[in-house]
Amino acid sequence: MKLLIDECVGPSVVRWLKEQNHDVVSIYDDFAGMKDVHVLQKSVTENRILITHDKDFGELIFKKKYQHCGILFLKLLDQQPTSTMRILERIITKHSNDLRNNFVIVTEVNIRIIKPQNSFEL
Repeated sequence: MKLLIDECVGPSVVRWLKEQNHDVVSIYDDFAGMKDVHVLQKSVTENRILITHDKDFGELIFKKKYQHCGILFLKLLDQQPTSTMRILERIITKHSNDLRNNFVIVTEVNIRIIKPQNSFEL
């Protein structure tokens, strides 16, 4: 799976995703400080699903109508890497087909999949 990992997610999660054989680009490692709108544009240009803890991406796609290829918003109370990895493993295993072109909100106990009108598929 082609993924773009926002810098708020952290490097240990990036390493773990790479170990799981995903095609991963890290904002933290390669583009620290990049503005959210540019992160979103990068995900579209490279056809990557964006994984983030940042709720601002919801505003960009729902209010400002930016295109996207899929956003996985991790709305977790415990954002420690081990918790994030456990949640990601569950979501990627059970819901990988639901991630592309959708805005997916994940908590420790729930998943909500929203299909915006402005999704973009290459």
